[in-house]
Amino acid sequence: MKNSISIEQVAYHEAGHALYYMMRGVVPDSIEVVDAGQGMTITEPAIDSGWSSLTQDFILLAGTVAEHMYAGDFADTLSLVADGDIPSGAWSDFGKLSETDS
Repeated sequence: MKNSISIEQVAYHEAGHALYYMMRGVVPDSIEVVDAGQGMTITEPAIDSGWSSLTQDFILLAGTVAEHMYAGDFADTLSLVADGDIPSGAWSDFGKLSETDS
């Protein structure tokens, strides 16, 4: 079941992606927060194409980690995922994880 999240959580989620990119030496072109539940961190299209699937997974998961840190419930993250109660901002990221690892 998807949670509804605030626009602030979406912003933290996207900032998590951006921070991980920056740790890899890449400054995102932009971060967009469209509305509660939607956002994107934009980099040049091929910037991460040469990175391992594990690195790409970390970029995707960084958004969820930042979101939970913002909410103050990071300790509950594993149980949320295990229960299928993934925040709505993370659904598309988890879908991408399964695509890159298959």
